[in-house]
Amino acid sequence: MRVTSTILVIYSAFLLTSCANLQHEETVDTTNQAISLPKTPWRQDPLLAKHNVTIQFQDRVIQLQSILNLQPGSLKMVMVDFTGTRAVEIDWTEQSLKASKAPQIPDTITAEQILNRIVFAFWPEDIVQQNIRDPYIFSASSEKRSIKTKDSLISTAKYLNQDKWNGQTIIEQYNPYLKISVSSSTHGKD
Repeated sequence: MRVTSTILVIYSAFLLTSCANLQHEETVDTTNQAISLPKTPWRQDPLLAKHNVTIQFQDRVIQLQSILNLQPGSLKMVMVDFTGTRAVEIDWTEQSLKASKAPQIPDTITAEQILNRIVFAFWPEDIVQQNIRDPYIFSASSEKRSIKTKDSLISTAKYLNQDKWNGQTIIEQYNPYLKISVSSSTHGKD
């Protein structure tokens, strides 16, 4: 109970952090992604996950921490940088999808990419499979997931622990190259 209370206090602090640095809300368009977002954001039991995230692309590295609050029918995520400044915020329900990001996150990294990678790596396999667009092919094992076309590998998610929600996951996109390393820990409903 104490751990859950501590996490809720941290989550509340993230939510109360000033939004002044966030840019205007992004229009989230996933039509160019290999995966369509499911109509229902989350169908499982409630889950509260803390992530330490490292994003590598071109010659840049961005370190973030996030709180991901999953409830049946909704996702709320807040990502902050090492100073505690809010960097990305996503609020996804069956009715709407809203995303904002701060100027310190380059234009080449969008909220749609982050959300799409989260769904690809962490959602149940059957949900991902149902939302793969043609001509993409999805494959999965307990150690790895991949999306490819007939001719090339598009993206992979590698799990360094048996429980992807409580361990490390490496997500790579190959063209253009983007690597997201995620160390996760979760707290279910008490």
